[in-house]
Amino acid sequence: MRDKVFGILGSSLLTSLSVLVVGSTCLAHNGPTQAFDAVYNVTTPVGSSLVRMLSDGKGHLRTETQSGGQKIISISDFSNNTGFSILEAQKMVVKSKMTGDIGVVDETSAKQKNAKSLGTKMIDGHLSQGWQYTSPQGTTDVWIGNDTHYLVRSESKTKSGNTLMTLKSFSKTTPGSNLFVVPSGYKVMEVPSSYTR
Repeated sequence: MRDKVFGILGSSLLTSLSVLVVGSTCLAHNGPTQAFDAVYNVTTPVGSSLVRMLSDGKGHLRTETQSGGQKIISISDFSNNTGFSILEAQKMVVKSKMTGDIGVVDETSAKQKNAKSLGTKMIDGHLSQGWQYTSPQGTTDVWIGNDTHYLVRSESKTKSGNTLMTLKSFSKTTPGSNLFVVPSGYKVMEVPSSYTR
């Protein structure tokens, strides 16, 4: 059963790998410090998806990805360094320790990564501060809106292809707290730490 769940996760998350860098894995970040509800268009080498990110501003981030007729939900609990992948069709939750790096999504994370400033520029109606950083995977340019104080546009260039993430809508409305908890009645399966290294 465990291998079947990991197989479902692996195939479902293929399109969303670039999104997870932004949304659900991190050690060196405390999560967004403001509440918001944002929707992004994401184009990767394997296809396009619509991504909704919700933050309570208290260390919790929910990411909902629509791709290929599937919905993938992840909840990041930064204060406990724990991530949850919710499989609605199976009424199951996969719990794991968060690992990796969140990349640059706001000014704080840009400074933590010693990102190079690209100056200011108007991006889709948002006056934005640009940052560029390099990782082992490639180079990423991000633009943080002066009005949103969060990611407006991100373009990553890697050996496996380019990924573009653009903001479609942004609201500073505080999402309901029920969106950041594991649904009741779902079976929780914990990923061994050897799978997350």
